[in-house]
Amino acid sequence: MDVTSISVSSSDLNMASPAGQSAYAGRVKAAAKTVCATDLNDVASRTAEQNCIDAAVAAGKAAATKA
Repeated sequence: MDVTSISVSSSDLNMASPAGQSAYAGRVKAAAKTVCATDLNDVASRTAEQNCIDAAVAAGKAAATKA
């Protein structure tokens, strides 16, 4: 199984502030959509794409709390 990743920077954000956390969450979601995107339009592909996005966002949140 191939794994694709994108680095999401938070170095310019104040992660202690709600605004910084929100900006980071937006960056993570945008990156997840890019990595998980599929051109297929069937239900199974769309479900897999959404599952991928959900997992990537959860991983991004977990990484942010460890930083």
